[in-house]
Amino acid sequence: MIRFLFLLVFTAGLSHATEYIYPIGVVPQSAESKVLFMHQHADRRTQVFLWDSITETYEVSLSSQYNPICVQLLPNGTGFSFIDDGIIKIKSFNKRSAKIIEIYEPLYNIAQITWISDTDFLFQAKRSNHYGIYQSNLEGNITSVKVDLYTDYGYPTLIDDTLFYLSKNVADVYTIAYNQYSADQKEKVENILYVSNHPLMYLTMLSTNEGYVVETNGTMNSICFFKLEREKLKFERIFVLPYRGRESFDNNKFLCEVFRPFLPRERAGRLFLPLAREIGGARLLYYDRNFGCLEDQFCTSFFLPPALKKNRSCSFFGSPLFSQGNIFVGISFLS
Repeated sequence: MIRFLFLLVFTAGLSHATEYIYPIGVVPQSAESKVLFMHQHADRRTQVFLWDSITETYEVSLSSQYNPICVQLLPNGTGFSFIDDGIIKIKSFNKRSAKIIEIYEPLYNIAQITWISDTDFLFQAKRSNHYGIYQSNLEGNITSVKVDLYTDYGYPTLIDDTLFYLSKNVADVYTIAYNQYSADQKEKVENILYVSNHPLMYLTMLSTNEGYVVETNGTMNSICFFKLEREKLKFERIFVLPYRGRESFDNNKFLCEVFRPFLPRERAGRLFLPLAREIGGARLLYYDRNFGCLEDQFCTSFFLPPALKKNRSCSFFGSPLFSQGNIFVGISFLS
């Protein structure tokens, strides 16, 4: 029977305050034995921890002097990148301090880092009044990838030699687009997959012809799966997210990374969605990419650390992460 491993770090000195813990990803090259996760304290400070399933220990991976967001594991599994106070930094697991990526270009609102090699990454940032997509290496050498005076570009994903991204024009029309990727993007023809009058965000490609995106319509945020077959696009709204994740927020109504813990995770052709609570258990919801339908699996077996077994205020949220037959999910609890 599958057990849920609820990620927990014990803290002291806080009472009747809500804290959040949720998984980031399985560390590459670790034989799926190590999982990186985020811990948001009641005062909104965030920390990164590492769970080792072999030694069954938690390890602080980043000093509390940082307040990381947008944590991304490095492709080679040696550490992770994050954004701290608008600055891109890299933390190696075998080093005590983080390395700063020195960017001398006039860029701000840096976000959505996507690693494309061990040394290079794409990201979105603002220059003047518009977002663009840029490439950098560990030395901070910047190349403009998608930049325009009248269009915003963001959420870059590179699959093989194809760059996928979102764009927004001056009429607030959003598109999912792609083109062949190279150092010189100016000569590349842009191909449009999908057009929407509603805001799009968190584009994630699963292959060159399928992926998902979050589309916002008023107060409704929908996870939409799309697939290109025989030159026709299938676009389907498969799940509605809680508005700004309010069902799992504390009285401050704020989770530092609002949508990230709720984004789907892919495993064996299934797109696993945020958990649904039931009396006595929970449903693992997933979208079957092969059959194009929603399915679920009811789970009743849970594991809670001893200190939380009597804590009725503990609840879970977000999309599950799989590692070595275990399922990690986010929790919120009163400390």
